[in-house]
Amino acid sequence: MSNKSRSSWWGYGGKSRQFHSLDNLKYLYHVLTKNGTVTENNSTLLVETLRSISEILIWGDQNDSSVFDFFLEKNMLSYFARILRQKSARFIVVQLLQTLNILFENIRHETSLYYLLSNNHVNSMIQHKFDFTDEEVLAYYISFLKTLSLKLNTQTIHFFFNETTLDFPLYTEGIKFYNHSENMVRIAVRTITLNVFRVNDAAMQDYIRARTAGPYFSNLVWSIGNHALDLDHGLRAALVNGSGLSDNLNLAGLVAEHLDYLHYVNDILALNIRPITAILSEHLIRHLFVPVYIASLSSQSSTREPRIDRGVAMFLLSHVYLIINCGVLIDELTRTMSGGFDGIDPLWRFLPPSGTVRELLSDDPPPSPSSLGRSTFYESSPTSQRDSVNATDEEKLATSTDLSSIFASSVVRCLADKADSFLLLSLSLIYAMEQNPSLGSEARGSVNLSGWDDPNPILEGVIDIAKRSCQSNSKIRPVTLELAIELLTSVCAVREPLEATTAGGAAPHNVRYRLPDRYLAQLLAVGESATVTLRNFYRTEDVFLDMFEDEFTNISSNRINVELLLMDPTVPLPPAQTPLSGIPFGRRLPCGAVERTRRAIRVYLLLRGLGLRLQEETETRLPLSRLPRVTIADKLNLTNSDLISCALVQRDGAECRPAIRRFLVVQSQRMILVEPDSKKLGWGVVQFVGSLQHVDVSGDKEDSRLLHVTIHKADSADNHGRRKAAPELTAQLLFDDHIRCMAARQRLTKGRTRTRQTKLEALASLLDIPDSASSGGPPQPSRVPPLQRRSSQPQTQPRSAPAYTRIRTSPSITNQFKNLSLLEEINSELLPRRPSSLSTPSMSSLLTPPSGLPPTQSLQLVPPDETHYAPHVAPPGDPHWETGIQSPPGPHLPNSESQLTALKELMGHHQSDGGMEGAGVGKKGGPIEMEPMGGGTAVCEADSGTESPPPGLQSSMNRI
Repeated sequence: MSNKSRSSWWGYGGKSRQFHSLDNLKYLYHVLTKNGTVTENNSTLLVETLRSISEILIWGDQNDSSVFDFFLEKNMLSYFARILRQKSARFIVVQLLQTLNILFENIRHETSLYYLLSNNHVNSMIQHKFDFTDEEVLAYYISFLKTLSLKLNTQTIHFFFNETTLDFPLYTEGIKFYNHSENMVRIAVRTITLNVFRVNDAAMQDYIRARTAGPYFSNLVWSIGNHALDLDHGLRAALVNGSGLSDNLNLAGLVAEHLDYLHYVNDILALNIRPITAILSEHLIRHLFVPVYIASLSSQSSTREPRIDRGVAMFLLSHVYLIINCGVLIDELTRTMSGGFDGIDPLWRFLPPSGTVRELLSDDPPPSPSSLGRSTFYESSPTSQRDSVNATDEEKLATSTDLSSIFASSVVRCLADKADSFLLLSLSLIYAMEQNPSLGSEARGSVNLSGWDDPNPILEGVIDIAKRSCQSNSKIRPVTLELAIELLTSVCAVREPLEATTAGGAAPHNVRYRLPDRYLAQLLAVGESATVTLRNFYRTEDVFLDMFEDEFTNISSNRINVELLLMDPTVPLPPAQTPLSGIPFGRRLPCGAVERTRRAIRVYLLLRGLGLRLQEETETRLPLSRLPRVTIADKLNLTNSDLISCALVQRDGAECRPAIRRFLVVQSQRMILVEPDSKKLGWGVVQFVGSLQHVDVSGDKEDSRLLHVTIHKADSADNHGRRKAAPELTAQLLFDDHIRCMAARQRLTKGRTRTRQTKLEALASLLDIPDSASSGGPPQPSRVPPLQRRSSQPQTQPRSAPAYTRIRTSPSITNQFKNLSLLEEINSELLPRRPSSLSTPSMSSLLTPPSGLPPTQSLQLVPPDETHYAPHVAPPGDPHWETGIQSPPGPHLPNSESQLTALKELMGHHQSDGGMEGAGVGKKGGPIEMEPMGGGTAVCEADSGTESPPPGLQSSMNRI
């Protein structure tokens, strides 16, 4: 209908009417009376009339009470029921249900609601036989029932429940769709039943207990059991065929549906309606939890059918203990697990109900109020017999650790499995039982959860898991160790109230951990074993440092969530061993050396944190660097800081943002971009802050004033060091000139290197690794093997610390020193074969380090940049001479002039007509320059010699 037709309506005699008015409602009533029979010609008019009536009624509820007075006076709701009773077209039925739904959903005044519910027209429409094969009709019908259930209270319940005839169509018609294939329909039915159960009316609750509780709860339990069987079948198929993505999605849907069922059951039990709770608990214990879940924990074959996998049974029981908080049901279930399999009543079987809900509600005659029966669950439950048990029996029951019990033989014994197939599932079940707040102390004692006494099989199993996790080839997943630690700390925690109270009046608690000394010593030894294992994986590369910090961040911020873990359908399956399975790293076995390193890091951090908590100590060495917190908009005092002005250029997709003037500050392992503070001189306002550890800097080929800077997030690298997340900053820094650009690049590069080196040193200290093994990189090998032979002549004169003096040869000789391997061979051939007729000192005596010099600092003959070094004594007080080594003070060498003269004679003695030219000692009479760093040059002439070189040296020179 157009807006113009809504603004004014023209009736008889040309009189106009407002759309939201009593006159318009009267006109619509006249339309209904004239079109009592639905035909193809008036169907469109009736649809529009029904929709308009609902809008006017909602408006009248808030603005004009006379509208509802007229609606009640003319009994207009009877016309709605009359239209339904006819074989109307589908779209008329849909419109009518939609109109009723909108009408009841928007009514706010109780008086208006009472008007609509009077005369029993609503119940007659609820019981109408709709065509539920039409999904749209079913959707509007269930929505209509849900809307009506939201209006239920102790006053309105009498409009729906007839105490005389024991008729409750809103409830009985709704529960017929409890097991519908559509998930939204099932959720709506659960909402309807919960709204009905919540009404505190004794007559209505007696009717539900005697008339509908048995049929409905038996069919509900049967549906949950069949769903568990479907999940077990799906997991077996995934194990045989290989779990793919589609299989995981189907399994995830089955797990989610099982959790929804249990949450719905817990919502019913949480209402604490004793008759309903007793009937539902009885059906769950005797027809599902014991015959299907607990009976499947046995490793032996059983005649009970059906039977699910033991791992699936522990998985589903973990759901039960995590979700359901009914003390009567949980205690009864736990006591059954504390006994043996032979103690299970053979009559407790998983059997189908005698009929569907629709059949049972339609066939059984309505019972009289005097024939309402009662459940015997409370009377037969051991909980009701607690008062009759003497203290001796309670003590025996609380300390029972019989290995023949279901819990000890099927759950605790799984903690000793070598593989991780059942470890995680058994830990999940024990943790769920320990965390359930409704589990009584007596029931806890029956399964040995009342305290960590010595000896304790559960605690010993947890410690054994920690020991096996420290092995380098362990088959235990990291999540299993994490859950074991969570279970240990949860049970050992003791909350001690403090004297001070908070503002809200709640007393804070100080958490302390109580554990026998023997077990504490074992756990600390396990922590040391994890440290030793991690030392074998220690590397000085950046990838190891990034992995360590990433794992520390994840463990510190992401505590294990057991409820979320048990929603994963792959938990009951054997551990996966490849990342291609799509399972997160913590829930599978490592694949490759990198993932094994990451696993060793995680195990070390978990056990280190456990040891600190048990000893009540505070972590002081992690994270590796503790810097003052600096955030955006903070104000910093930059009086003594080096600032470099630059323009920040960032891109937003393909578009380039306008340049922003900033000042670059590099300090405290961070890169900070600030802008001057307009109120304080020498202060700056932080606009960006990032870690130097993750900065990447590169220059621009076209503009020497431009730097490309990328700062990655701390946790944005995968196992192999590849970046997997968007960087924290990607920008260009434009400086005033290339000098400032080079200075900024140097600061960022050195800052990155210094930051990583500092953290690696801290990490090595944390793992007690020696300094030699924790250096920034392996020592670079010498380009020429060092001469380490010492002279046989006694030292008669004091020697000073030697220094390398640069000897620069002529260019014609230098060009022939390109082959470094031949140079090494020449040195090794030349020095040992010195002719005995020479009277000059031996080369070894000239190049032998002082007696106090360590062997690792031996003098070397190294030609970097085609320049060769010979020992020389630096003039006293001259800082411009280049020193090749740093040695402790010792005896002085002989006079430098005598050394050079001997060296000159030795070199010249082995020349023969330019034959030594390839050896790098110059031609006959060629100059050899000795250049100190101060700029002066000492030149000496190489004398000619007459002797031939040794045979080995001659062959080497011929090859040159």
